[in-house]
Amino acid sequence: RTIKPLTGRMGAPTFKLQERFFNYLDRRGFGERAIEVCQRYQLRYAVTGAWKGRIVFPVYMPELTCWTGRTITKEARVRYKTLSPVLEEDGCRAVRPITDCLLEFGDLSKSSGSLLLICEGPLDALKLDFFGAKLGKVRATCLFRKDISEHQRALLFELAPRYRRIGLVLDADAHLDYQSLLSRLQPLPVEGVYLPMGIKDPGDLSPQQTWEFLEHILTT
Repeated sequence: RTIKPLTGRMGAPTFKLQERFFNYLDRRGFGERAIEVCQRYQLRYAVTGAWKGRIVFPVYMPELTCWTGRTITKEARVRYKTLSPVLEEDGCRAVRPITDCLLEFGDLSKSSGSLLLICEGPLDALKLDFFGAKLGKVRATCLFRKDISEHQRALLFELAPRYRRIGLVLDADAHLDYQSLLSRLQPLPVEGVYLPMGIKDPGDLSPQQTWEFLEHILTT
């Protein structure tokens, strides 16, 4: 297979191939924690084939059900490429469409906390979930878009009793989407959560900004 585990082990034969993927995560605000993030969420990478130049986010429901890959280069025309339920050239296919999945659902359905945050994309969710776990109270998932399917809605209803509060965190340009999504999530008590001024999306937050953002939500 062309998709391989992103381990970051110094001295490993594939370390040089992986290095630019860690550099991308560093630039996206994970810094020295990038290796820990890759291990925690079982991230993958590809330097050849259909997923070339992408960090791959596996989706477990709780078994591996689908995955999506985010390009690390500015040259790519499409930022995200997602595995289809239709058999692809490399012999892979999704068990179900990604629009019927929630990132980290398998783990979220076995944990609990003060706050569950719903984001648009996987990088946003990983940023909030990883640093939120350090607080011991916050978890995060994503819808993979600015919309929600009925299956995703049902999954959130399943998760809701495990978390005291649920917040919806969209990108800064998604003001019109908040009301639509909040109305579709009723009767779940989901609240709109807005990013700090000047931040485009949760994935752009630095570690310190992320902790301050999460602490602000928890105390308001």
